[in-house]
Amino acid sequence: MLRFVLLFGLAVLACEAAAAADRFDLWRNDTGPQLRGANLYQRHVYPEIDGSEFIGPGPFGPPVTQADFDALAAAGANVVVLSHPGIFTEQPPYRLDPAAKANLDRLVAMAQAADLFVVIAFRTGPGRSEFAILSEGMGSGTTRPT
Repeated sequence: MLRFVLLFGLAVLACEAAAAADRFDLWRNDTGPQLRGANLYQRHVYPEIDGSEFIGPGPFGPPVTQADFDALAAAGANVVVLSHPGIFTEQPPYRLDPAAKANLDRLVAMAQAADLFVVIAFRTGPGRSEFAILSEGMGSGTTRPT
């Protein structure tokens, strides 16, 4: 599953390896930024829409393991963009979504263990659901389809 996600969502941010004395050298190099990595997509699993196999059994998918982050680092990556649902609920009353926060914390910890920089890109949040950016007919943008 991860190979599909990486092949589909691989975003190479730069091609050359950095021989950085410190991490800020990644931005100081005369040839430009020296970041290489992938965009890792995560979203809520909706069993009524996805079933239990499309992106995993949930509550977020597709499934990702420490071995996946380690393999990314071994391939020369130094950054991963976590395209993740927001950590606050989409519907009022807006509050922290403990499951989303726990999943994001788990992903950040795995990236850190693999010595990868992390960029967090939230796609959802108060008043904006995942379906706001999906194809026509998938929902109003503020709620998921029923």
